[in-house]
Formats: sequence, C-alpha cells, structure tokens
Amino acid sequence: MFHNLKSTVDSYSALFVYREEFMYRKIVYTVACGLLFLSSFFIKENMFAQMQPQEGFWEGIKLTFKNKPFWWFEISSFSFSFIFPIISTGILYYIDYVIAITNYVSYAFLGTLFFGIIFGLLFGVWIVKKMKPKKTLIFIEWILSAAFVILFFVGRYVLISALPFLLVGIGFTGGSVATAVVTG
Repeated sequence: MFHNLKSTVDSYSALFVYREEFMYRKIVYTVACGLLFLSSFFIKENMFAQMQPQEGFWEGIKLTFKNKPFWWFEISSFSFSFIFPIISTGILYYIDYVIAITNYVSYAFLGTLFFGIIFGLLFGVWIVKKMKPKKTLIFIEWILSAAFVILFFVGRYVLISALPFLLVGIGFTGGSVATAVVTG
C-alpha cells in the first residue's frame, strides 16, 4: 500500500518538475523570438535591391511562380530540409535497435560517423570554393545516396556499415554547408 503511495507522490513531483521546465522553455523561446524579430529591423538591403523597380504584390507572386529555377531550388531545398530530421532520427534508431551498440568494437562505428561529420564540414567548405554551389549540392547528394544504397545491403554488419556511415557523415554536413551557400 505504501509503495503505491510513493509512486503516486513521485509521479506528481515529476509533473511539477516538467511544468517548471516547460515554463523555462517558454521564457527562452519568447526571448529568442523577440530577439529575432527585433534584429530584422536592422537589416540593410544592398543598393541594387533598393534601386530595382518594385512590382505589386500579386504581380510579384505571379512572377515568382513562373520562375522555373525557383521551383527546382524549392523542390531541392524542401526535400533536403525534410529529409535531414528523418536521417537524424534514422541514425539514432539504427544505433539503438539495429546494431545495438554494446561493445567497444561498435564504438568504432560511431567514430567513423563522427570523423565523417568533421571531414564533411571541411570537405563541404573546400568543394564549394572549388565548384559552384549548385554542382556541389548535387555531388554531395550523390554521395549521400550512394551511402544509403550501400547501407541497405550491408546494414546488419557493424564494421562493414562503418564505411557507409562515413559517407553519411560527409553527405550530412557537406549538404548543410552547400545548402547554406545555395540559399545565401
């Protein structure tokens, strides 16, 4: 009987702790949104943008949707931003449930992923300077696609799957760098 009472008290105290954390999150989110909103007042457009003739609202909407490169960019950008959280969640699921990292050999797998992320950051910056940003993004998406195809076939084996995850790390951060450059 007392054990049940103790678990009830613990659940109520956990509820109050959660509410307290939620309150702090609200404060942090509100301050962050306020800073973002206030900082937008201090952005200065370049002179070229100010001197261009301004279209009306509906005319601007029509011109935007008639712009074919805009559509290609938006499809690519949306896909990439939609897939990134899926990849992040998939990596965690893969580590926890598919290969179930329990020994030191499995940590070598995580090391290759981490090395791929660091190398992808440096590689992404270097290749953007070498090639145009659009070609860089396409190249990095090919790397990421190849990594997932290889991972599909060898995903159950921890040591063999380290190579595709090296490529996933390169593609993940390289894609972040290239997307930031493409979007300006």
